[in-house]
Amino acid sequence: MMATFSQRQPRCRSLLIVACCAAMCARFLLRAQTFVQPAKHVSHRRRELLLPAVLLLGQEMRAEAKEAGPLAPCPSGANNCWSANGASGKNQIPLWVFPKGTESNAVIAAVRSVLESYPQTGQDDIDANGWSFAVDELSSTGYARLEYKSKVGVFAGLFNGGKPFIDDLEILIEADKVCIRSSSRVGDSDLGVNRKRINYIASKLREKGWDAPELKA
Repeated sequence: MMATFSQRQPRCRSLLIVACCAAMCARFLLRAQTFVQPAKHVSHRRRELLLPAVLLLGQEMRAEAKEAGPLAPCPSGANNCWSANGASGKNQIPLWVFPKGTESNAVIAAVRSVLESYPQTGQDDIDANGWSFAVDELSSTGYARLEYKSKVGVFAGLFNGGKPFIDDLEILIEADKVCIRSSSRVGDSDLGVNRKRINYIASKLREKGWDAPELKA
């Protein structure tokens, strides 16, 4: 145990040094740009310039996370994950409850229709590159995993090989409730993307009479 901890220290220290350097460079660039950009653009630019440091730290968190299977709890301290399984506080999603007396086939049909109605062009400025089922066992086991893709912006080009960032959404239908998990594969902060996605799906289920509370920012 002590040997493992000692081996991990240099890696963590190096990562933190790189992240701090990235943040300092971002701050310098931001100050320089305030002389040439209107003030209203500064806040948005600050988020973009600080994102590399966030991504570097997030890579370490993802490497340390241990998944325990479908709907695993979020890694401790994660800012890019929501789960109904074992999570608490900022990472917790309330269970979704369908109307009493609803037959299992009707529950599956409602979940599928809502998932499939999600716009392939995204919504609320997220998921612009569409989504797809990675695992679809809703009709047999009640489980599904979907992948949602971001637009390819500057940082996807620089830090993700020019490919969209991918988030995973898992859903599990049980006898009297539905559990959900949504998380980003890369980065520390998801900038609210997973919450927006969950809230969109939950709102469509509420229209069908479900108890699916909205997640607050």
